[in-house]
Amino acid sequence: MFLKIKQDISTVFSATFFRFLSIISISVFLSNSTFAQKDITLKAIKHRNFYPTQLQHIQWVPNTSQCSYVRNDSLFTQNLSEPEKFIIDRSNLAQKIDFQLYSLPKHIWLNKSTLRFITDTAIFDYSTKKNKIKSSIRIPSNSYGIRHSENVNFTYILNRNLFIRTQDKTIRLAIPKTYYVSDSIYRNEFGYSQGSFWSARGDYLIYICKNDSAIPDYHYISTKTIPPNVSTYKYAFAGGNYEKIKIGIYSLQRDTSVFLSLRTTEGYYTNPTFNFNENKIYLFHLNRSQDSSHLEEYDVETGKYIRTIFSETHAKYVEPLFPVYFTNSDSSFYFISRKNEYQHLYSYSLPSNRETQLTHGNWEISDIHINPSQIIAEGSSEKNPTNRYIYHITDSSVSVVDSTDGTHTCVTHPTLPYAIETFHSISQAHSYSIFNTQNNTSKSIFSSVNPLEHFKTPNVNFGKIVAADDSTELYYSMIKPPDFSENKQYPVIIDVYGGPHLQIVRNSWMCGYDITSYILASQGYIIFSVDNRGSWGRGIEFENTTHLQLGQIEALDQKKGIDFLYTLPYVDTNRIGTYGWSFGGFMSITLLQQFPEHIQASVAGSPVTDWKYYEVMYGERYMNTPENNPEGYHQSSLVSHVDAIEGNLLLFYGGHDKVTVPAQSIEFIETCNSRGIPIETHFFPTQEHHMSGYHKLVVLEKIISFFRDNL
Repeated sequence: MFLKIKQDISTVFSATFFRFLSIISISVFLSNSTFAQKDITLKAIKHRNFYPTQLQHIQWVPNTSQCSYVRNDSLFTQNLSEPEKFIIDRSNLAQKIDFQLYSLPKHIWLNKSTLRFITDTAIFDYSTKKNKIKSSIRIPSNSYGIRHSENVNFTYILNRNLFIRTQDKTIRLAIPKTYYVSDSIYRNEFGYSQGSFWSARGDYLIYICKNDSAIPDYHYISTKTIPPNVSTYKYAFAGGNYEKIKIGIYSLQRDTSVFLSLRTTEGYYTNPTFNFNENKIYLFHLNRSQDSSHLEEYDVETGKYIRTIFSETHAKYVEPLFPVYFTNSDSSFYFISRKNEYQHLYSYSLPSNRETQLTHGNWEISDIHINPSQIIAEGSSEKNPTNRYIYHITDSSVSVVDSTDGTHTCVTHPTLPYAIETFHSISQAHSYSIFNTQNNTSKSIFSSVNPLEHFKTPNVNFGKIVAADDSTELYYSMIKPPDFSENKQYPVIIDVYGGPHLQIVRNSWMCGYDITSYILASQGYIIFSVDNRGSWGRGIEFENTTHLQLGQIEALDQKKGIDFLYTLPYVDTNRIGTYGWSFGGFMSITLLQQFPEHIQASVAGSPVTDWKYYEVMYGERYMNTPENNPEGYHQSSLVSHVDAIEGNLLLFYGGHDKVTVPAQSIEFIETCNSRGIPIETHFFPTQEHHMSGYHKLVVLEKIISFFRDNL
């Protein structure tokens, strides 16, 4: 799955509404504070922390109304009626455990007075009442994937095996021959983010075992040894073999594992979960072509298949991303589906085999939180999809918890009608509050301060244009230089992503942009983005119009954005560039190739250059296989169209990239070289899909100098 790095460089801008643009734009002007005298520059970034203070590790204290969170390496608790209470900080904990800590470790509450801190090599249980360490457990230093149950037991992965640690013993779980355990299943597609799942009471554990022996090895070189060491990892290319899985259920009471008798070994199994009484397991089966999914029921004790509850099909693809949710009984559950175009919530009665749609409209649920006391959804807005709201849902109503325009997310209580809301918008940095969905009470617990208050800040506009189909509305954002004047002309950099699973035009802090865009805006560039058809948040038909032809419809919609730029008197149409990473890198080069008369310079980071080199799950969902869709693969291949490049191109790629493997960039570079097409490249031998540390600063420096020299 592609991800576009969007760093939250938070600050507090005061906002006043700007004039409406001719195409019904909604404009927000970010005014400079009295002290905003400095430009945001690369030098300033090197010597100043541009990240705001934010709350980390937000969670709930068991069997209480208290929430806890970490701020500046200190842990606090708070609820609606009581003030903030300090619990412990990093230095205090380090002294108690005689352990060097660079930050407050990951932790969970075992009960209302016991915290469990988890380090790389040990687990420490801390009593908040007695202010001391109660016990400690050593774990292997190279273990990972720790998952805690409700009864204090936890799992970890070591050397491809899965272990359960109870209070008095360590249990190694059974794994079928030729299979192993990992915390990454199907490369985290289909809603997976982990490889094991405790039942609600902690009596059972679902764990996924996988066999990837049929998948080819991809080799990369580590230069830290002499001679350099060659390492491998498995990469399943589109059209090739993919990993097979077996699903185990371990019973703590019986101390045995059974494996589900899956109906077929073809396709993908995803989102396993228990029913309320924990005697059945429900999961989705998706066929390899990903156009049909089935919700299947299995017996926990025997692992036997019982029945298929329902099926969903689509001419293009379906993509189950959520499990089903049981609350108070085994007779009904909730599920999320795009069966009626938009991603909405449904209830399902098992006795009657009847489903009821609970949410409606031209908006999509992006996340769901269900407990016995409440149903809370996070989702887009029917009125304006650049906003994200929190919705309180009952069987008869759907209401917005806070209608303030911006981006709202939350962490809900596991049993009570409480949630902790995080809010930010184009004009406000992150703020946090607790709210009760039953009596509609709320309380502010923290607001971030502005780390950019002494810097000049840019102007940000939202607006709408019409897509290449002459009917669909597309949303755009535009960042203008701090000293913007309509009487001047400015070069434009199109910051593009354009692919599934992501919107970049969002009413969120800094409009979701990373600091690169703000540096470039401070140097006199306009930064322009359009969420074309094919991106997330507007329904399945908006997204899947690009099916089998990635890059084509997206480029036509981006061209409509370019046409719009040509209507603006303050845009220098002879100086337009593009910038993107991952799918955005693919789109950046696509625009350079398809519209050479408009694009003078492009930057592409870790791009897909040929979809035949991309992974099987994501690639085949949107492009089918190279064998079944040869024309689509050819048209979408940047390698096949290098001769169309007339402008300047800067390409970044990492030698250890496991998302868009180095072969993507290498073949593209080799083809350009063989055709005498000059491009600029920067190779990071030890970096993966995104550059980190000082490598990130190198990327920023190269981008700034490249656009300075070529736009």
